[in-house]
Amino acid sequence: MLLFLLISSIGLSQSNELVITGRFKVDGGSNNGAQIILEKDGRKVKTIAGESRFEVGLDYDAIYIVSFVKEGFVTKKIRFDTHVSSERAEYGFMPFEFTVEIFEQFDDVNVVVFNQPVGKIAYSDVIDEFDYDTDYTKSIQARIEAVMDEVEEKQEEKIAEEENKKAEEAQLNKQVDNLTSAAQKNMSAGKLTDALEKYKEAAELKDTPAIQQKIKSVEEKIVQKQEAEAAQAAAEAQAAEEAKAAAEAKEAEEKAAAEAKEIQEAEEKAAKEAKAAAEAEAKAAELAAKEAEEKAAAEAKAIQEAEEKAAKEAQAAAEAEEKAAELKAKESEEKAAAEAKAIQEAEEKAAADKIKEEEARLAAEKQSEESRLKDEEEQRKVDEIAKEERLKNEAAEAARLKAEQDALKNKELSDKERAEAEEKQAREREELLRLEKEAADQAEAKRIAQQEERAKDEAERLAAKEAAQAIANGPRESDELANLINEEAVKQETRPVTTNSPQIGTPSGGSKVAQATMDSDERPMRPVRGGAVAISDNRVGEKALSTSSANMSEDDIYDGVMKTIEAEQSQMQVEAEQRALIEKYPARKTTETEKAGNSVITYVYINRGEFVNVYKKVEHSWGGVFFFIDERATNQRFWEHETL
Repeated sequence: MLLFLLISSIGLSQSNELVITGRFKVDGGSNNGAQIILEKDGRKVKTIAGESRFEVGLDYDAIYIVSFVKEGFVTKKIRFDTHVSSERAEYGFMPFEFTVEIFEQFDDVNVVVFNQPVGKIAYSDVIDEFDYDTDYTKSIQARIEAVMDEVEEKQEEKIAEEENKKAEEAQLNKQVDNLTSAAQKNMSAGKLTDALEKYKEAAELKDTPAIQQKIKSVEEKIVQKQEAEAAQAAAEAQAAEEAKAAAEAKEAEEKAAAEAKEIQEAEEKAAKEAKAAAEAEAKAAELAAKEAEEKAAAEAKAIQEAEEKAAKEAQAAAEAEEKAAELKAKESEEKAAAEAKAIQEAEEKAAADKIKEEEARLAAEKQSEESRLKDEEEQRKVDEIAKEERLKNEAAEAARLKAEQDALKNKELSDKERAEAEEKQAREREELLRLEKEAADQAEAKRIAQQEERAKDEAERLAAKEAAQAIANGPRESDELANLINEEAVKQETRPVTTNSPQIGTPSGGSKVAQATMDSDERPMRPVRGGAVAISDNRVGEKALSTSSANMSEDDIYDGVMKTIEAEQSQMQVEAEQRALIEKYPARKTTETEKAGNSVITYVYINRGEFVNVYKKVEHSWGGVFFFIDERATNQRFWEHETL
C-alpha cells in the first residue's frame, strides 16, 4: 500500500500547480540561446533556458502565456488558463505534455498570426482534465498553414542559395588554385615577375594571409635579383675602367720604348759622325804633313805644332762629345727607368683591381648562392606547411567519417531498441486483450448467478447500476495497462489485489510517469509512433483485476510464441512501410484526398524526421465522420490539433 501511494504521488501533478512538460525544437538550428518566457496574468514572472526538454509548474487560478523564443526565429505562444475548482485541483492532474517547434524568420513572410497564441489550453469538464480549445485551433489553422507553406518555400530558396554560394566558392577556390599553381611554375622557371602577377591576380580573387606571404616573398626575391644584377653591372663597369687603365699603361710603355729606341739610334748616329770627323781630320793632318815636308823646316815645326794642337782639340772635342753622349744616355736611362716603374705600378694596380674584381665576383656568386638556398628553404617551409594542412584535412576527414559511422551504428542500435520496445508493447497488448476477454466472461457469469438468486426488482436495479458502471469503466485501450493486468493476474493468488500501474511513457519519449489504480477516473494518453497523441475515453473496472489468469495452458504458451513471431514480422513490415513513406513524403506535411465508394477519405502525412505519421479522416455519405492516427481510432479534437 505504501508503494502504491508513493508511485501515485509521482504520476499526478502536485496539487498546488499544473505541470507542463514536453520538447522544444528549433528548426534548422540548435537550442543554444533559446528561452522559455512565462507571463502570469499579463506580468512576466520567469525566464528559463530553452532546452530540448522542459518541465514547468503553473499556479492554479491564473492566465499564463508561455512563449518559446530565440533570436532570428518566429516566437510561438501557448495560452494556459489554470482556473479550476479547489476540490479538483487538490486531486491533481496528469502532466500536460506537448511539443513546440519554431522556425527561422524571413523578412518577406508575414508572421503576424504568431503574435497570438497557437493554442489555448484550459480545464475541460468533458474529460475532467486540461485540454485544447478546438474552436480556437480551427480559427487559426488555415492561417498557420498558409504561413508554413511560405516558410517552406523560403527554406527551399535559402537551401538553393547556400548551395549556389558553395558552388561559387568552390569555383573561386579552383581559380585561385590554378593561379597559385601557375605562379609556382613561374617561380621554378625563374620568372619572378610573372609569378608575382599570378599571385596578385589570386589575391584579387581571394585575399588570404598565405597568398600575401607568397607575394611578399616574391617581391623580396625580385629586389635581391635586382641588387645582384646592379652589383654585377658595377663590377663589370669597374673591370672595364681597369682594362682601360691597363691599355693606357701599355700604350705609355710602348711610347717609352719607342723614345728609347730613338735615343739609341741618335747616339749611334753621333758616334758614326764623330768617327767620320776623326778620320777626316787624320787624313787632313797627313796631307798637311806631306806638304810641310816639302816646305821649309820652319814650316814643318809650325805644322807639327799645329797638328799637335789640332790633335788636342780634336781629342777634347771627342771627349766632350763622348761626355755629352754619356750624359744624354744616362738621362735616357733614368727616364726609361721612371717610365718602366710607372708601367710596373700600373700593372700592379691592374693586378690588384683584378683581384678586387674577382673578390667582388665571388661575393656576388656567394650572395646569389645564399639567396638560392634561402629560396629553397622558404619553399621547403611552404611545402611542409602545405603537407601539414593536407595531413590535418585528411585527419579531419577521417574523424568525420568515423563520426558518421558511429552515428550510423548508434542509429542502428536505437532502431533495434525501438523495435524491441514496440515488439514488447505488441505482446503486452495481446495479453491485455486475452485477459480482458477472460475478465469479461467471468464477470458475466457472476452477474448471471447473482440475477438468479435475487428478486426480479433487485436484479433490474443491479443490472441498471452495472450498465452505468460499464459505461464509465469500459475496456481501456492504453497499451501500458497490459503490464498492469499481467502483474496483478500473477500476484492474485498470493496476496489481496492492489494495483500499481507501470510507467506510462509520454508521446515524445519523456521521463514523466503516471501511476493510477484500475478504477481511476483519469483519462491516460495513448502513445502513437512518431510523437502524435491519441486520447482514449474507455476504462477498466476492478472486476477485470480480480480474475485469475496466472496459470497458462500449453496452448496458451504456444499461442503466445506464435503471436511474438507475428509481431516481429509485423514490425519488419512497419519499418519497410516507414522507409517508403519517408522517401515518398519528404515535406513536413502532405495532404491527399481520395473517394472510396460513397465515402471521402482525407490522408495527412506528417514527416517528423525519423517517422511519418498517417492521419486519416473518413467522411461517409450518411453523415458519419471517423478519425484515425496510424490506423488507430481517435477523436476529432486531437486529430485536428495534430494536423496543424
